[in-house]
Amino acid sequence: MAYLDNELRNARIIWLAVSDRVLVLALIMAGMSVAAMLAGYLGHMPQEITPTR
Repeated sequence: MAYLDNELRNARIIWLAVSDRVLVLALIMAGMSVAAMLAGYLGHMPQEITPTR
């Protein structure tokens, strides 16, 4: 039973480490999307570059 408790504790530690990284990445992506939407709302969208020949 101690072995099972130890394995569950290890799995919990791994899950917490992975979920922290996923949460940080999701927050970064959400921040970038909000910044892009705000830039579009304020009229600072990137200009289209027309190809020249």
